[in-house]
Amino acid sequence: MTSISVIVPSAGRGALLEQCLSSLASQEHPPDEIIVVHPEDDAGPAEIVARLAHQHRIARIAIPDRSQVRALNAGVARATGDIVAMTDDDAAPRPWWIASIVRHLEDDPELVGIGGRDLIDGTDVPAAERQRAVGRISRTGRRIGNHHLGCGPPRDVHVLKGVNMAFRRDWLGDEPFDLGLLGDGAESHNDLDVSLQMIRRGGRLRYDPDLLVDHYAGHSDGAHRRTTELAAYASAHNEVRAVRRNLGRQAAIGNVLWGFGVGVPLAPGLYHAVRSLPTHGLADAASILAAATRGRISGWRSTTTTPRAR
Repeated sequence: MTSISVIVPSAGRGALLEQCLSSLASQEHPPDEIIVVHPEDDAGPAEIVARLAHQHRIARIAIPDRSQVRALNAGVARATGDIVAMTDDDAAPRPWWIASIVRHLEDDPELVGIGGRDLIDGTDVPAAERQRAVGRISRTGRRIGNHHLGCGPPRDVHVLKGVNMAFRRDWLGDEPFDLGLLGDGAESHNDLDVSLQMIRRGGRLRYDPDLLVDHYAGHSDGAHRRTTELAAYASAHNEVRAVRRNLGRQAAIGNVLWGFGVGVPLAPGLYHAVRSLPTHGLADAASILAAATRGRISGWRSTTTTPRAR
């Protein structure tokens, strides 16, 4: 019988972590183990795990900093399941989440990973806002997310979203998450990098819109915050780094050029910087644009690994 481990990195969100663990304890297919990884200076998870451990097999790992990448690597190294699923402490998987993950991977032996939708604040979006283009990287390096908006049947994708993804344990190795990614705690695009690693090695990833977690993103009971400029720099750096080291020079050039010209609201290019003027004002918009530009240049320079593009 297929076994499954669930990794939950946690930092500064005790109430939400308890909700997450309760949702995992209520799964139709119980996990074989739950691994909570948290910073040593955050005592909340230790108390919560001790109180809930009677419901399921819950392991706890304390790491010396708030790095999500290190937390995920520590969890993967500890995991014993045939499948390793990952979610965030601010998420609550629906009761069929684990059963659906196991079914997908048991039914298709060539499938390496599976993920699904995250409903922001537990609320579905109107049908008119749903998207079929989800989790794609074009040959020119442009990234399309939309994981929270997906509709249609299950299909193969290039990228899964960290709050709702699972992989075969033997494809992950012991340290699959890139320690070269930047960030103040949560290193953005670590899910992009690990997904593209699987694609580069010939694996297949699937997205199922009916594989659901409720995602209370952005809520925190701690004082830990990322500044806008730092977030823009890190996000831009990490995206370019992940694309270049996994998809090669051509895709990375396209990703950088698209980023300079368009970008995304968090890490804007010129287009999104102009759009943000009414909200941020000229000085702040310019500083965030400059930070994202520096991040893209830094991400390019951070790796010389250039495998042949798809």
